[in-house]
Amino acid sequence: MTDELKKQIIEVFDKWVEPGNDNRSQKKLSKKIGISDATLSNLRKHKWENIGPGVWNKCLSWCRSTGALKTESEDVWRFFEFTPEAETIADVIKNAHRYQRRAAIDGPTGKGKSETIKHLVNQDKTNEMIHIIGRRSMNPKTFCINIAEQLGLTQISSNRYQLEEDIAEKILTMNKPVIIFDELENLSLTCYSSIKTIVDLTDGQCGIVMVGIDLWKMVHGHALKGKDAFRQIQRRFPVQSYEFLPEGIEEAIMSRILVECGIKNKFAHEWFVENVYDYDALKNTVKDALRVARKNNVEITREFLAHLFSPKARKNYRLKRAA
Repeated sequence: MTDELKKQIIEVFDKWVEPGNDNRSQKKLSKKIGISDATLSNLRKHKWENIGPGVWNKCLSWCRSTGALKTESEDVWRFFEFTPEAETIADVIKNAHRYQRRAAIDGPTGKGKSETIKHLVNQDKTNEMIHIIGRRSMNPKTFCINIAEQLGLTQISSNRYQLEEDIAEKILTMNKPVIIFDELENLSLTCYSSIKTIVDLTDGQCGIVMVGIDLWKMVHGHALKGKDAFRQIQRRFPVQSYEFLPEGIEEAIMSRILVECGIKNKFAHEWFVENVYDYDALKNTVKDALRVARKNNVEITREFLAHLFSPKARKNYRLKRAA
Protein backbone atom coordinates (compact mmCIF):
# COMPACT_ATOMS: atom_id res chain seq x y z
CA MET A 1 0.00 0.00 0.00
CA THR A 2 1.41 3.39 -0.99
CA ASP A 3 1.94 6.23 1.45
CA GLU A 4 -0.43 8.33 -0.65
CA LEU A 5 -3.25 5.82 -0.14
CA LYS A 6 -2.48 5.64 3.57
CA LYS A 7 -2.77 9.43 3.80
CA GLN A 8 -6.15 9.27 2.04
CA ILE A 9 -7.35 6.70 4.57
CA ILE A 10 -6.30 8.90 7.49
CA GLU A 11 -8.05 11.89 5.90
CA VAL A 12 -11.25 9.83 5.81
CA PHE A 13 -10.86 9.00 9.51
CA ASP A 14 -10.17 12.62 10.47
CA LYS A 15 -13.29 13.78 8.63
CA TRP A 16 -15.42 11.10 10.27
CA VAL A 17 -14.39 11.80 13.88
CA GLU A 18 -16.14 14.76 15.51
CA PRO A 19 -14.75 15.83 18.92
CA GLY A 20 -17.47 16.04 21.56
CA ASN A 21 -19.88 13.80 19.58
CA ASP A 22 -20.18 10.35 21.20
CA ASN A 23 -21.69 8.92 18.02
CA ARG A 24 -18.65 10.04 15.97
CA SER A 25 -15.86 9.41 18.47
CA GLN A 26 -12.51 7.82 17.69
CA LYS A 27 -13.38 4.91 19.98
CA LYS A 28 -16.59 4.24 18.09
CA LEU A 29 -14.77 4.44 14.76
CA SER A 30 -12.16 1.93 15.94
CA LYS A 31 -14.95 -0.56 16.76
CA LYS A 32 -16.51 -0.06 13.34
CA ILE A 33 -13.16 -0.78 11.66
CA GLY A 34 -12.29 -3.68 13.97
CA ILE A 35 -9.06 -2.34 15.46
CA SER A 36 -8.13 -1.00 18.89
CA ASP A 37 -8.57 2.63 19.89
CA ALA A 38 -4.81 2.85 20.56
CA THR A 39 -3.99 1.57 17.08
CA LEU A 40 -6.36 4.08 15.48
CA SER A 41 -4.76 6.84 17.57
CA ASN A 42 -1.31 5.89 16.24
CA LEU A 43 -2.63 5.80 12.69
CA ARG A 44 -4.07 9.30 12.98
CA LYS A 45 -0.79 10.55 14.50
CA HIS A 46 1.13 9.04 11.55
CA LYS A 47 2.99 6.64 13.85
CA TRP A 48 2.98 3.88 11.27
CA GLU A 49 6.23 2.03 11.93
CA ASN A 50 4.53 -0.82 13.86
CA ILE A 51 1.35 -0.93 11.80
CA GLY A 52 1.12 -4.16 9.78
CA PRO A 53 -0.60 -4.75 6.43
CA GLY A 54 -3.52 -6.52 8.11
CA VAL A 55 -4.50 -3.34 9.95
CA TRP A 56 -4.15 -1.22 6.81
CA ASN A 57 -6.30 -3.65 4.86
CA LYS A 58 -9.03 -3.45 7.52
CA CYS A 59 -8.89 0.34 7.33
CA LEU A 60 -9.05 0.32 3.54
CA SER A 61 -11.97 -2.12 3.53
CA TRP A 62 -13.94 0.07 5.93
CA CYS A 63 -13.26 3.22 3.87
CA ARG A 64 -14.43 1.47 0.71
CA SER A 65 -17.51 0.02 2.41
CA THR A 66 -18.64 3.55 3.29
CA GLY A 67 -17.96 4.85 -0.21
CA ALA A 68 -15.30 7.27 1.03
CA LEU A 69 -12.62 5.58 -1.10
CA LYS A 70 -13.20 3.81 -4.39
CA THR A 71 -11.15 1.40 -6.44
CA GLU A 72 -10.66 1.95 -10.16
CA SER A 73 -13.36 -0.62 -10.92
CA GLU A 74 -15.77 1.12 -8.56
CA ASP A 75 -15.40 4.62 -9.94
CA VAL A 76 -18.12 3.96 -12.53
CA TRP A 77 -20.64 2.73 -9.99
CA ARG A 78 -22.27 4.92 -7.41
CA PHE A 79 -25.47 5.01 -5.39
CA PHE A 80 -28.36 5.76 -7.78
CA GLU A 81 -30.97 7.74 -5.88
CA PHE A 82 -33.44 7.76 -8.77
CA THR A 83 -34.42 4.07 -8.62
CA PRO A 84 -38.02 3.50 -7.41
CA GLU A 85 -36.74 1.19 -4.68
CA ALA A 86 -34.24 3.72 -3.34
CA GLU A 87 -36.91 6.44 -3.33
CA THR A 88 -39.39 4.18 -1.53
CA ILE A 89 -36.90 3.05 1.12
CA ALA A 90 -35.76 6.64 1.70
CA ASP A 91 -39.36 7.86 2.06
CA VAL A 92 -40.24 5.14 4.60
CA ILE A 93 -37.17 5.81 6.74
CA LYS A 94 -37.43 9.61 6.54
CA ASN A 95 -41.11 9.50 7.53
CA ALA A 96 -40.37 7.15 10.43
CA HIS A 97 -37.63 9.57 11.47
CA ARG A 98 -39.71 12.71 11.10
CA TYR A 99 -42.92 11.42 12.68
CA GLN A 100 -41.45 8.81 15.08
CA ARG A 101 -43.39 6.02 13.41
CA ARG A 102 -42.99 2.28 13.19
CA ALA A 103 -42.55 0.83 9.71
CA ALA A 104 -41.21 -2.21 7.92
CA ILE A 105 -39.62 -2.79 4.52
CA ASP A 106 -39.94 -6.24 2.97
CA GLY A 107 -38.08 -6.93 -0.27
CA PRO A 108 -36.19 -9.64 -2.14
CA THR A 109 -32.43 -9.87 -2.20
CA GLY A 110 -30.52 -7.49 -4.44
CA LYS A 111 -33.00 -4.59 -4.21
CA GLY A 112 -30.49 -2.18 -2.68
CA LYS A 113 -32.08 -2.10 0.77
CA SER A 114 -28.86 -2.04 2.80
CA GLU A 115 -27.04 0.15 0.27
CA THR A 116 -29.82 2.74 0.43
CA ILE A 117 -29.83 2.67 4.23
CA LYS A 118 -26.04 3.11 4.39
CA HIS A 119 -26.32 6.06 2.01
CA LEU A 120 -29.02 7.71 4.15
CA VAL A 121 -27.05 7.16 7.37
CA ASN A 122 -23.85 8.55 5.82
CA GLN A 123 -25.77 11.61 4.57
CA ASP A 124 -27.50 12.19 7.92
CA LYS A 125 -26.03 15.27 9.62
CA THR A 126 -28.00 14.82 12.86
CA ASN A 127 -26.43 11.45 13.74
CA GLU A 128 -29.90 10.35 14.82
CA MET A 129 -30.16 7.49 12.28
CA ILE A 130 -28.90 4.28 13.89
CA HIS A 131 -28.29 1.34 11.55
CA ILE A 132 -28.29 -2.08 13.23
CA ILE A 133 -27.41 -5.05 10.99
CA GLY A 134 -28.61 -8.51 11.97
CA ARG A 135 -26.02 -11.29 12.03
CA ARG A 136 -26.51 -15.04 12.35
CA SER A 137 -23.84 -15.16 15.03
CA MET A 138 -25.78 -12.84 17.35
CA ASN A 139 -27.63 -14.04 20.42
CA PRO A 140 -29.93 -11.69 22.40
CA LYS A 141 -27.09 -10.43 24.57
CA THR A 142 -24.59 -9.76 21.76
CA PHE A 143 -27.41 -8.21 19.72
CA CYS A 144 -28.12 -5.76 22.55
CA ILE A 145 -24.39 -5.07 23.05
CA ASN A 146 -24.13 -4.18 19.36
CA ILE A 147 -27.02 -1.72 19.68
CA ALA A 148 -25.53 -0.20 22.83
CA GLU A 149 -22.17 0.32 21.13
CA GLN A 150 -23.85 1.90 18.10
CA LEU A 151 -25.61 4.31 20.46
CA GLY A 152 -22.32 5.22 22.13
CA LEU A 153 -23.04 3.73 25.55
CA THR A 154 -19.84 3.51 27.56
CA GLN A 155 -21.18 1.37 30.42
CA ILE A 156 -22.30 -1.98 29.00
CA SER A 157 -24.27 -4.11 31.47
CA SER A 158 -23.65 -7.86 31.51
CA ASN A 159 -27.38 -8.38 32.09
CA ARG A 160 -29.36 -8.46 28.87
CA TYR A 161 -32.58 -7.13 30.40
CA GLN A 162 -30.79 -4.23 32.08
CA LEU A 163 -29.05 -3.57 28.78
CA GLU A 164 -32.42 -3.31 27.00
CA GLU A 165 -33.49 -0.69 29.54
CA ASP A 166 -30.20 1.20 29.17
CA ILE A 167 -30.62 1.23 25.40
CA ALA A 168 -34.13 2.60 25.68
CA GLU A 169 -33.01 5.24 28.21
CA LYS A 170 -30.24 6.35 25.84
CA ILE A 171 -32.66 6.54 22.91
CA LEU A 172 -35.04 8.71 24.94
CA THR A 173 -32.26 11.27 25.48
CA MET A 174 -31.82 11.69 21.71
CA ASN A 175 -33.68 14.18 19.54
CA LYS A 176 -36.19 12.22 17.44
CA PRO A 177 -33.97 9.25 16.53
CA VAL A 178 -34.82 6.41 14.16
CA ILE A 179 -33.47 2.90 14.72
CA ILE A 180 -33.19 0.79 11.55
CA PHE A 181 -33.01 -2.97 12.13
CA ASP A 182 -31.62 -4.29 8.85
CA GLU A 183 -31.06 -7.79 7.40
CA LEU A 184 -33.45 -9.27 9.95
CA GLU A 185 -33.66 -12.48 7.91
CA ASN A 186 -30.21 -13.25 9.37
CA LEU A 187 -31.15 -12.57 12.98
CA SER A 188 -31.69 -15.37 15.48
CA LEU A 189 -35.38 -15.74 16.38
CA THR A 190 -34.53 -15.31 20.07
CA CYS A 191 -33.42 -11.70 19.41
CA TYR A 192 -36.88 -10.50 18.40
CA SER A 193 -38.04 -10.22 21.99
CA SER A 194 -35.36 -7.54 22.49
CA ILE A 195 -36.70 -5.60 19.50
CA LYS A 196 -40.19 -5.82 21.00
CA THR A 197 -38.95 -4.57 24.37
CA ILE A 198 -37.05 -1.62 22.85
CA VAL A 199 -40.11 -0.71 20.77
CA ASP A 200 -42.31 -0.72 23.88
CA LEU A 201 -39.90 1.25 26.08
CA THR A 202 -39.49 3.99 23.43
CA ASP A 203 -43.12 4.05 22.27
CA GLY A 204 -43.92 7.23 20.33
CA GLN A 205 -40.53 8.79 21.00
CA CYS A 206 -38.43 6.92 18.47
CA GLY A 207 -38.87 5.87 14.85
CA ILE A 208 -38.37 2.12 14.37
CA VAL A 209 -37.93 0.51 10.95
CA MET A 210 -37.54 -3.24 10.41
CA VAL A 211 -35.98 -4.36 7.11
CA GLY A 212 -35.54 -7.83 5.68
CA ILE A 213 -36.26 -10.49 3.08
CA ASP A 214 -39.68 -12.19 3.44
CA LEU A 215 -40.03 -10.33 6.73
CA TRP A 216 -43.84 -10.35 6.92
CA LYS A 217 -43.99 -14.05 6.00
CA MET A 218 -41.53 -14.87 8.77
CA VAL A 219 -43.14 -12.71 11.47
CA HIS A 220 -46.69 -13.74 10.55
CA GLY A 221 -45.73 -17.40 10.28
CA HIS A 222 -44.16 -17.54 13.75
CA ALA A 223 -47.06 -15.54 15.18
CA LEU A 224 -49.49 -18.16 13.85
CA LYS A 225 -47.40 -20.83 15.57
CA GLY A 226 -48.08 -19.06 18.87
CA LYS A 227 -44.60 -17.66 19.47
CA ASP A 228 -45.23 -14.77 21.83
CA ALA A 229 -42.46 -12.41 20.71
CA PHE A 230 -43.70 -12.60 17.12
CA ARG A 231 -47.34 -12.14 18.07
CA GLN A 232 -46.28 -8.99 19.91
CA ILE A 233 -44.12 -7.82 16.98
CA GLN A 234 -47.02 -8.41 14.58
CA ARG A 235 -49.33 -6.28 16.74
CA ARG A 236 -46.81 -3.44 16.75
CA PHE A 237 -46.00 -3.80 13.04
CA PRO A 238 -49.27 -4.80 11.31
CA VAL A 239 -49.23 -5.56 7.60
CA GLN A 240 -50.42 -1.99 6.91
CA SER A 241 -47.09 -0.68 8.21
CA TYR A 242 -45.14 -2.70 5.63
CA GLU A 243 -43.76 -1.48 2.32
CA PHE A 244 -43.31 -4.43 -0.06
CA LEU A 245 -40.67 -3.99 -2.77
CA PRO A 246 -41.34 -5.65 -6.16
CA GLU A 247 -39.16 -8.17 -7.97
CA GLY A 248 -36.96 -7.17 -10.91
CA ILE A 249 -35.71 -3.86 -12.31
CA GLU A 250 -37.69 -1.55 -14.57
CA GLU A 251 -36.20 -1.57 -18.09
CA ALA A 252 -36.05 2.24 -18.28
CA ILE A 253 -34.27 2.44 -14.93
CA MET A 254 -31.73 -0.21 -15.95
CA SER A 255 -31.00 1.62 -19.21
CA ARG A 256 -30.51 4.90 -17.39
CA ILE A 257 -28.03 3.29 -14.98
CA LEU A 258 -26.13 1.66 -17.85
CA VAL A 259 -25.84 4.97 -19.71
CA GLU A 260 -24.54 6.70 -16.58
CA CYS A 261 -21.93 3.93 -16.26
CA GLY A 262 -20.82 4.53 -19.84
CA ILE A 263 -22.54 1.56 -21.49
CA LYS A 264 -24.58 3.07 -24.33
CA ASN A 265 -24.97 0.27 -26.88
CA LYS A 266 -28.71 -0.45 -27.09
CA PHE A 267 -28.17 -4.13 -27.91
CA ALA A 268 -25.97 -4.44 -24.82
CA HIS A 269 -28.89 -2.95 -22.87
CA GLU A 270 -31.14 -5.69 -24.24
CA TRP A 271 -28.70 -8.33 -22.97
CA PHE A 272 -28.74 -6.83 -19.48
CA VAL A 273 -32.55 -6.73 -19.44
CA GLU A 274 -32.70 -10.39 -20.44
CA ASN A 275 -30.03 -11.65 -18.04
CA VAL A 276 -29.88 -9.40 -14.96
CA TYR A 277 -32.73 -9.23 -12.47
CA ASP A 278 -31.58 -7.29 -9.41
CA TYR A 279 -29.31 -4.37 -8.50
CA ASP A 280 -26.57 -6.43 -6.86
CA ALA A 281 -26.19 -8.55 -9.98
CA LEU A 282 -26.34 -5.42 -12.15
CA LYS A 283 -23.56 -3.74 -10.18
CA ASN A 284 -21.29 -6.77 -10.27
CA THR A 285 -21.94 -7.48 -13.95
CA VAL A 286 -21.35 -3.86 -14.99
CA LYS A 287 -18.09 -3.67 -13.03
CA ASP A 288 -16.79 -6.93 -14.49
CA ALA A 289 -17.77 -5.96 -18.03
CA LEU A 290 -16.15 -2.54 -17.77
CA ARG A 291 -12.98 -3.95 -16.26
CA VAL A 292 -12.47 -6.44 -19.08
CA ALA A 293 -13.56 -4.00 -21.81
CA ARG A 294 -11.13 -1.35 -20.58
CA LYS A 295 -8.29 -3.83 -20.38
CA ASN A 296 -8.88 -4.96 -23.97
CA ASN A 297 -9.94 -1.54 -25.29
CA VAL A 298 -13.22 -2.79 -26.79
CA GLU A 299 -16.82 -1.61 -26.78
CA ILE A 300 -19.36 -3.38 -24.61
CA THR A 301 -21.80 -4.96 -27.05
CA ARG A 302 -24.31 -7.80 -26.83
CA GLU A 303 -21.77 -10.16 -28.41
CA PHE A 304 -19.07 -9.06 -25.96
CA LEU A 305 -21.34 -9.72 -22.98
CA ALA A 306 -22.56 -13.09 -24.27
CA HIS A 307 -18.97 -14.21 -24.70
CA LEU A 308 -17.70 -12.71 -21.44
CA PHE A 309 -20.33 -14.37 -19.28
CA SER A 310 -20.26 -17.74 -20.99
CA PRO A 311 -19.03 -20.47 -18.57
CA LYS A 312 -15.67 -20.91 -20.33
CA ALA A 313 -14.88 -17.20 -20.60
CA ARG A 314 -15.97 -16.55 -17.03
CA LYS A 315 -13.36 -19.03 -15.82
CA ASN A 316 -10.66 -17.55 -18.07
CA TYR A 317 -11.35 -14.01 -16.86
CA ARG A 318 -11.66 -15.20 -13.23
CA LEU A 319 -15.07 -13.64 -12.83
CA LYS A 320 -16.33 -14.45 -9.35
CA ARG A 321 -19.66 -12.82 -10.04
CA ALA A 322 -21.93 -13.84 -12.86
CA ALA A 323 -25.02 -12.25 -14.31
